[in-house]
Amino acid sequence: MNMDHTAILTKVKKLLAVSEDSRANPNEAATAARQAQALLKKYNIDMADVIAVDLNTNKEAIGFNDVPLDYRKGKVYRQMPAWVSFLATAVAKAYDCEAAALGPGTIRFFGYSADVQIASWVYSYLTRAIYRAVPKDSGVAGSRAFCLGATRMVCARLQQTEAPSTGTALVVLKKSKIEETFGAFTYQAREVADPMDSLKYAEGIRFGSTININPGRPVENDGGHTPITHER
Repeated sequence: MNMDHTAILTKVKKLLAVSEDSRANPNEAATAARQAQALLKKYNIDMADVIAVDLNTNKEAIGFNDVPLDYRKGKVYRQMPAWVSFLATAVAKAYDCEAAALGPGTIRFFGYSADVQIASWVYSYLTRAIYRAVPKDSGVAGSRAFCLGATRMVCARLQQTEAPSTGTALVVLKKSKIEETFGAFTYQAREVADPMDSLKYAEGIRFGSTININPGRPVENDGGHTPITHER
């Protein structure tokens, strides 16, 4: 890649950063977005090229974000619910990230900064949406069965969605940068007993088949998450 091409990619990246900055004036953000798209079109550049350059030149391109388990306000967890763990892993994979539980009450997403922001938002949105959809007459066993059914369907749908990366090479590059920064990630299978309430489980599956699994980016920092953190 010649220097001119690299310079263009760097400029596009800076424009995109302005367009996504919630502190920017709306007109400035819109103008930056249009200028970035114009450069991509003019020079026939794919966003994958922009991301690849960022990953290879920017030490802060890879970071992490902690998302508290807050779908039940004030609840203190002794163990993270199985359905939450399944959902976090599925969301992480769908957005080219890795995920890990920090004790029973927090999920940490690792990856390319833009991917981490989206994964954090989608995970928070889905956990809240699934829990809020639990029928009021469920009881403890029914609630667990509903959430597990919904999550299993959502996870299956997430596996079928297209990841943000547009090619295998970029997926591999992201993974290598994550491991270079944080080490390798391994996931252990978690045994879950068959739901005691099969009717609520079936209701959960039906809900999981209809929920919007691509809610998009929040306009503001809606989830209350801290900014992306980078390794020093």
